[in-house]
Amino acid sequence: MHNIHTSLSQIFNQAGKRQIQEDLLMESISELEERTQNIPVNEMTVRVVSKYGNDLIYPVDHKAHIFAQLLGQATLTRTNIKYIKALGFEIHIKYDEVKL
Repeated sequence: MHNIHTSLSQIFNQAGKRQIQEDLLMESISELEERTQNIPVNEMTVRVVSKYGNDLIYPVDHKAHIFAQLLGQATLTRTNIKYIKALGFEIHIKYDEVKL
């Protein structure tokens, strides 16, 4: 009888520990979702440089560089940007300052 009581006690202890771990995990997931709720996942930044009257679109961040690498290009075109936007990406544009 003692072994059954000990075994049941261990089972309830393990179940309680698992429940605590699951609760902590759910809290962590909820906190992460709350913190990242307003951060767009699909966004990238490019820089527009005007050279000899042509606007060149250079990748700035990691995602933009990946797109350029996939396309086998150093710069992106307006058409590339149009299709990237169609994939749901938000494009942030940095313009070079005009020096007079």
